[in-house]
Amino acid sequence: MKRVRPDEIEISLFGPGYGESVVIHLGVNQWVIVDSCRDPITRSIAPLDYHARIGVDPSVSVRLVIATHWHDDHVRGLSDLVEACTTADFVCASALTKSEFVTMVTRYEEGSAKTPSGSGVRELYQVLRHLTRTGRQVRFAAPNWLILRCPELSQAAGWGCEITTLSPSDKQLEMFWAEVGSQVPEIGHTVRRAVAKSPNHLAIALWVSWGEQAILLGSDLEETADTNTGWSVIVQSAERPQGAATAFKIPHHGSENGHSDDVWDQMVAKGAYALLSPFTNGNVRLPTNDDVSRIVDRAGKAYITARPQSRAPVERPAIVARAIRAHGGRLRLAEPKLGHIRLRNRHDPKHRWYVALTGGAYKL
Repeated sequence: MKRVRPDEIEISLFGPGYGESVVIHLGVNQWVIVDSCRDPITRSIAPLDYHARIGVDPSVSVRLVIATHWHDDHVRGLSDLVEACTTADFVCASALTKSEFVTMVTRYEEGSAKTPSGSGVRELYQVLRHLTRTGRQVRFAAPNWLILRCPELSQAAGWGCEITTLSPSDKQLEMFWAEVGSQVPEIGHTVRRAVAKSPNHLAIALWVSWGEQAILLGSDLEETADTNTGWSVIVQSAERPQGAATAFKIPHHGSENGHSDDVWDQMVAKGAYALLSPFTNGNVRLPTNDDVSRIVDRAGKAYITARPQSRAPVERPAIVARAIRAHGGRLRLAEPKLGHIRLRNRHDPKHRWYVALTGGAYKL
């Protein structure tokens, strides 16, 4: 796979049928990784596997690892990722390191050996243990909070870079605390799996800018009827970074509850490139056909990392099922390929991105 040039900026989105991760090249071998997912076939951690293939050492080149929220589909392999990026600061919502959330995470992890190994609870438990043990730096997300400035890139690559967190709002943090309080298992009670409720109150949306060039990463941030939460509070903010993003990672897998007309009108450039990953879990499949139509109508060009697939169990005749079990076999659905959308730009004044699609990725 072709290595990135020092004077190129890049946004790569990885995603199978469940999970996503974003990898960003700021310039001159400086990288940021947002969330984590695994290749469903090889089980390798997608961003680390990508860096290995293009000759990047994450232990020295990754500046930030950002966990936008704690849902399973965004944190698979996160603990291993944080350990591999030894010089990177960790960024999350402040709520994820507060005693109340740590209590919930610890109770779920220590109270049940049945906690799934890929669950958001277990991944965050491992991350928090590692950060505490090593004394690694943690940065917190807040509305319009500058978490990284790279003026040194101006001389080396011809531009500087800034990364700003746009959420969560104060109101969303309050709502999250109420949700956590209802999920902390009592000592001595049966520990069940922590449920990720909707809307997602802690999703961190990000604005990444290089001079006049910018990208908007929507995480799983949803729009709500409350103007103090969701996308509304961001759009209305006078303090948010100005400009129009020429690439937009669509929020919440393209679902309607992540859509905001105001975001498209006020924060995204006309003709912008749209990127998204699908979400398939049980009977839920995103994006829907209506979602795809809406995104294509809005974007200049739109790409998805994989095709949404039905995950319903495959019914076999009883005699076939018995024969398979008798020989020690079991039926399971074929795993989708990991898709990769890569956009690169040499700080083109016309803001053109050069697109490469691999795995299951395709143009909508």
